[in-house]
Amino acid sequence: MKVFLPTLIVICLDQLSKLWIKYSFSLYESRNILGDFLRFTYVENPGIAFGIRIGGFKIIVTIVSVFIASYIAYLLYSNKSHDYFENFSLDGIFHP
Repeated sequence: MKVFLPTLIVICLDQLSKLWIKYSFSLYESRNILGDFLRFTYVENPGIAFGIRIGGFKIIVTIVSVFIASYIAYLLYSNKSHDYFENFSLDGIFHP
């Protein structure tokens, strides 16, 4: 289960940063975190990736997403011949 550690870390950091921004920022407010290198802006995205609206297809998109995530988890767990960078890449994709 060591291959899932990067995914777990990314998910936790992602969710914590979203909660912090949601309760600390006003809508559309921006703050520099690391100078001009990293800036957080509070916006909301009602769609999926890149703001794509899914309308009445939420259940289908959810089912497909769960299937794909399950398949990637299976790949990570069943095939130990992957090298570190391949596992890291799959972990990055696996992040739901």
